[in-house]
Amino acid sequence: SNFSVLSCNVAGLRGVLNNPKKTAAFKSCIVQANPSLLCLQETKLQESHVEEIQDKLLQALSPEFQFTAVWNCSTKPAKLGYSGVACLLRSDLPATPLLNHWSGFKSDESDATSSSPSSPSPSFSVTDTDTTTTTTTLSSSTGSDISELVASEGRLLTLEFPKMCVVNAYVPNSGQKLKRVNYRTTEWDVHMGKYLRKLEFTLNKPVMLIGDLNVAHNVLDIHNFYVRPGFPFFDSDAAAAAGGDSDSVYATVSQEQYKGLSQLKKQAGCTIEERTSFQKNILGEDDDFVDGFRYFWPHAQGCFTYWSQRAGNKAVNRGLRLDYCVVSSSMLSGNGDGAMLVDTFLCDHEKEWPVYSDHCPVGAIFRI
Repeated sequence: SNFSVLSCNVAGLRGVLNNPKKTAAFKSCIVQANPSLLCLQETKLQESHVEEIQDKLLQALSPEFQFTAVWNCSTKPAKLGYSGVACLLRSDLPATPLLNHWSGFKSDESDATSSSPSSPSPSFSVTDTDTTTTTTTLSSSTGSDISELVASEGRLLTLEFPKMCVVNAYVPNSGQKLKRVNYRTTEWDVHMGKYLRKLEFTLNKPVMLIGDLNVAHNVLDIHNFYVRPGFPFFDSDAAAAAGGDSDSVYATVSQEQYKGLSQLKKQAGCTIEERTSFQKNILGEDDDFVDGFRYFWPHAQGCFTYWSQRAGNKAVNRGLRLDYCVVSSSMLSGNGDGAMLVDTFLCDHEKEWPVYSDHCPVGAIFRI
């Protein structure tokens, strides 16, 4: 049987549900995609408003869909009503029950291989499945103030299913003047990479990371630079063979290729630091995790998931691909008892997928 997941950055769920046109567009996307699991990011809800908004959301999606919802909202010291994620599981799918969910990850210096696959790591924060709101447990080994702040922003939900785990994430944006780029690349990405691999090992099942990951990893994911093949990535083996250490040559060539592209040096999600961190920490140096969309469509151009509404970029398709379905490499072959990735897709054509946000939905289909 198939199991489908749809991810939507709603850029404020209350705003979507209070606007009849946006509500209709949002529902149209859900009806067409017909997901088993719906993952939302940037809900911008306070915990005190979840019950009201959940009722309104379920009414908007009925009668076609009946969901069981799980929420993670921002809490103090973060700004209330900031960030936030949610997962809605189809209630009519008894074959894929929600077993457990986690609302965050803790930094853990221990190696994943030191844990037994038969028992979840104690760094996982397990909560009851009938809880409608959760509290994040993200922390950092540095104990810095920015880490404590991000820990309360409600950016993560992890669902465990019999054949796979799904991590719904709204990754921190590096922000204006790249104030968070160091946190993003040296802490968040590092801990997220460890978390994905520990989930896979301790639960002994493949993992998918889905959501707004706030990075344009490949040159093809940036609207005005896809004409530069390989920018800024290149064959590190060839570089090393030419007489240089691959890491140092990589940095030199990357910086060289960025010359004259000053806007990319300053644009969150497009910097060298973020793109290389995504490759190293999330996908992994051995590609043990894979960008599902690029696996199926390695050379596709003009395929984006975010467009600046202020600049009117949707009409001319000046976008970035910031939303992803990243999967364990084992999902590609279907070996073992885990789920197998069948397809990934972007809902980026406005005539087919009406606009309700500055992001479009992305999704994945699995054979379970």
